[in-house]
Amino acid sequence: MRQERSTESGPMHVVMLVNNPCVNDSRVIKSAEALSEAGHRVTVVCRQFGELPAREERNGVEYHRVEPVPLNWVQLKRRVRMTLTGRTDPGQRDIPQPPVHRPPQNAAASTPIVEDDRSATQETSMSRGSDRSTVPTSEQTDARCESQPSDAENDVRLSPEKPRTTSARRAAQSLPDPVKREVKHSVRIAKRVLKYCYSGTRWILKKVARGAKRTAKRILASAKRTAKRILASAKHTAKRITRNARLGGKRILTVVYWFSEADEFGTAARRHIAELAPDAVHAHDLTTLPAGGRAAKNAGAWLIYDSHELEMHRNSSYPWFVRLRRRLLERKYIRRADAVVTVSESIADHLRSDYRIPRPTVVMNAPLFDATITPKTTVRQDIGLPSEETLCVYVGNVTVNRGLELVVQALASSPALHFATVGPRRPATEAELVALATELGVRDRLHLIDPMAPNEVVGYIGTADVSVLPIQNVCLSYYYCMPNKLLESVFAGVPVAVADLLEMRRFVEANGCGVVMDETDSEAIARAIHHASTERDRYVLTPERCKRLAEQYGWPTQAIHLRSMYSALAAPMDRRSLSHRTA
Repeated sequence: MRQERSTESGPMHVVMLVNNPCVNDSRVIKSAEALSEAGHRVTVVCRQFGELPAREERNGVEYHRVEPVPLNWVQLKRRVRMTLTGRTDPGQRDIPQPPVHRPPQNAAASTPIVEDDRSATQETSMSRGSDRSTVPTSEQTDARCESQPSDAENDVRLSPEKPRTTSARRAAQSLPDPVKREVKHSVRIAKRVLKYCYSGTRWILKKVARGAKRTAKRILASAKRTAKRILASAKHTAKRITRNARLGGKRILTVVYWFSEADEFGTAARRHIAELAPDAVHAHDLTTLPAGGRAAKNAGAWLIYDSHELEMHRNSSYPWFVRLRRRLLERKYIRRADAVVTVSESIADHLRSDYRIPRPTVVMNAPLFDATITPKTTVRQDIGLPSEETLCVYVGNVTVNRGLELVVQALASSPALHFATVGPRRPATEAELVALATELGVRDRLHLIDPMAPNEVVGYIGTADVSVLPIQNVCLSYYYCMPNKLLESVFAGVPVAVADLLEMRRFVEANGCGVVMDETDSEAIARAIHHASTERDRYVLTPERCKRLAEQYGWPTQAIHLRSMYSALAAPMDRRSLSHRTA
């Protein structure tokens, strides 16, 4: 049974769960710092990435990054091996120790003695002599004398051999002249024959050697080609086997995660949350809701679900069975949650009617606007653009279905227009935009800028002429969205050109801060940007109106809504019991 939390109002230990490194997630960071300022202890359990520290503290909030359980089968085996062996380095190996030489227990017994060696040598020689046959000394002397040669024999052997009195040369000289001439002629012919035979044999041998060498080279080259083909085939087969093994392991782990209502990050984070013993678990997005729900149940803690968008109607292409599983998980845990938070009024109404729950608390993803914060640079300074050139800026993620390619196409019909994006970029989308701009000949007017700190965005984009939001109406979540970038642009004093989506159209028409355009037509986008830039004074809000909007939509107001929701959870009030959520 899940134990009942105390109804006494006071500071709580809030554990926020988010499936990213929590470096640029401004909503999570601002929410955590707002609760910390209210006196709560806040710990953000997020995902480990790269060289980021596993533990850090910023503005009173602790950030704990956990390493997710890998879906890669090889990495999982390495993790298990490291856990079992206690090693911290996966490449560490056991180093063999050199043998230790110990002195013998009885040193005196192992020390050699010279006298003993000599006696042993004598005994050995005596034993060897005893094995020989016994011969009388006189007989041995006679035998040695018989075997030695005499002095006369030695003199004969050492004397040189006498030269012969006749020779072949003298015999030849004694022959008659005609015979001599015939002999000389025969010798010359024999020499020529031998010379020709030698030359022919040498030529034949050279030809045979050259042919053998060419044949050996061909055989060697053929053997090398065959060996390369065999090696390449073996490598390809090994890669296929390894890939199939990894995919097989990944499929097995995916099936396990599927039936356990968890994923690789939630599985690793749940144990860490249990060690923290929280009073409340704040799960950001559906990716952390199942793990947060189970952790809250085990710890007897409050469960808060923060839906950053309409999860069942988001910009994604899940198969039908994945959509069904996500639907079942959200329906299961959103009804168990003690409080639900979302980002816009339309999404709050949709969740209330769809799941039949109390209306969620709306905490808009508003910017942390502070007029006293002045960034070190501006967007015009970073791209080196003079003030007389028209600059259109987009703030947010560079990803699919944001209509950014249509803005690049609009550059072709607006020769004096420059377009800059400020925010994280999806590599594939960035490559597509660069290729499109190069093809249209407007690459020099497309500028891609890295994200800025959340509290510096408003001052950074203030030098732009227009802020464009061409989000495509591809899903209900986008149609209901009220993005942070819209409020940032208005607070920066920049007119906006927004897509014809429900929440953004309501805001722009109610406050007169920009124009609404057809987000599917590049020509309509070009006309809207031109109109907003030429009529800039008409759409820039006065300081008084901007101050009223900041009071209504700014983050300080949204932080008050979030703190009030937590105060209502801990306040002594007649609320529904948590016991029915233990099922």
